Amino acid sequence: MFELTHKQIKEDIKNSIHLFESEEVKIPSIWQCLKVGLLFIIGFPSWVALVCFNEVRLSYGSPVCDASILAALFMGLFVAGQIYVVKARYLALPTSILNDSIIIKMLKSKVMIYLATYLILIFLSGLYSKIFVFSPWLCSGSMVVGFILINLVFMLDMSRFDLSLLNSAISAWRNGDRIENK
Repeated sequence: MFELTHKQIKEDIKNSIHLFESEEVKIPSIWQCLKVGLLFIIGFPSWVALVCFNEVRLSYGSPVCDASILAALFMGLFVAGQIYVVKARYLALPTSILNDSIIIKMLKSKVMIYLATYLILIFLSGLYSKIFVFSPWLCSGSMVVGFILINLVFMLDMSRFDLSLLNSAISAWRNGDRIENK
């Protein structure tokens, strides 16, 4: 995967600050930030509805199915909100930073791995629920529990990197500070 040293992180931040000073920061449109999240808003309840559809004991209109679909919709809205915030920050970065920064590349690959793991968990829990005729709560519940666990592991994984340097660099740039060689 990615093995970063403190020196590489410092160099990457230094280069990124210089790129921030020389390039324009673009403000992405709401559609650019929202379109991926819409897939989750539509996909989560659709998946739970599909799990409910062929259940022997449950059908549309049953309180358990309706509540599970509603829970999946709220989870989709929550995930879409988080994606919106992350996507807006990502798209606001200059293109050269997106292409050249090793920190951004590392973060992007880790986010994709964790997202794929989360989606596979939801898919498998839905299949398990459908095959063994369990309650659709298993599928919608795995969305919530899986999201909490994936976020926890992601935060623990990211805590290994000293990303506070990047945050201070961005804060310094926002405050108009310049990097001076002392």
